[in-house]
Amino acid sequence: MTTASALLDRFFHIASQSIPSDMSFVEWKAKFDLEKTPWCNTVDRALLAGAISDRVAYAFSGGYQSALNALFPSSFDNKLSAFCVTEEGGNHPKAIQTTLIHTSGQWFLNGSKKFITGGCDADRLFVAANQNIDTSQKPSIVMVEIYTSQSGIAITPMPTLPFVPEVTHGTATFDNVHINEGSICPGDGYDEYIKPFRTIEDIHISAALLGYICSTAIRLSWNQNFIERSLACILMHRELATMDAKSPSTHLVLAGVQQTAVELFQQAEPMWATTDPGAYSLWKRDKSILGIASAAQLKRKEKAWSTLLSVSQDA
Repeated sequence: MTTASALLDRFFHIASQSIPSDMSFVEWKAKFDLEKTPWCNTVDRALLAGAISDRVAYAFSGGYQSALNALFPSSFDNKLSAFCVTEEGGNHPKAIQTTLIHTSGQWFLNGSKKFITGGCDADRLFVAANQNIDTSQKPSIVMVEIYTSQSGIAITPMPTLPFVPEVTHGTATFDNVHINEGSICPGDGYDEYIKPFRTIEDIHISAALLGYICSTAIRLSWNQNFIERSLACILMHRELATMDAKSPSTHLVLAGVQQTAVELFQQAEPMWATTDPGAYSLWKRDKSILGIASAAQLKRKEKAWSTLLSVSQDA
């Protein structure tokens, strides 16, 4: 395992260099592919993704891809992946109407997904599907790995969001997509993949955004105490990634670390406004992404407190 010292040495090296302010997503991805290769720790990858970014959208994308690396080991390559769960009725097991059916000795995927982050750029999709076509029975959810080049898959772009517009979103339809048995991910699709992904995603995207802010602070010679506290928060994320993503204690620690990160982001604003007004204006446009999952995060924290307090009372 790469040491934290080696990681921060590399981080400072990147942060000491200038970053082009007009990189295309393709150019950024090529740079990220080169930078991430030596690093097996997925939070390290997320941090370095932020360090090489000139905007929130690229840092977010690096954190998102790194989170998928953590959840799906088969994604440890340079292909862009997307997580496809949400349908018209939401993302609860009963709302998942996309089906994976075994017929005549073969597996076929049928259905649709909406609001797929990075869907228009993705090479590979991880799709939640129900193997139980009897709606009166409990859903049997599995995750399926497919490639957007396969026959029967159609991706349609959704309108651009007012923040992080460089991150595409799309809908997908699956029409008798042939699935190899080896492309069906092992384990329960909901318990092993969908439930923990929000936590894993939050850890990695937060680390990537901290990497973006902290590297900016180093380049622009912001307050050294701010940089020190940012580095400490980054290493907290690294430790969080070693914890069980489904554990209530992990959720409480994550809530505390995220609050620290939000406070750092707020403290960065006056320094940013005076040292790089152009980049700061982009930050003001894009920082709404910090609150997009706030309701789910609050619910997760409250449930964690309830669970842990009930356990302590029963002991």
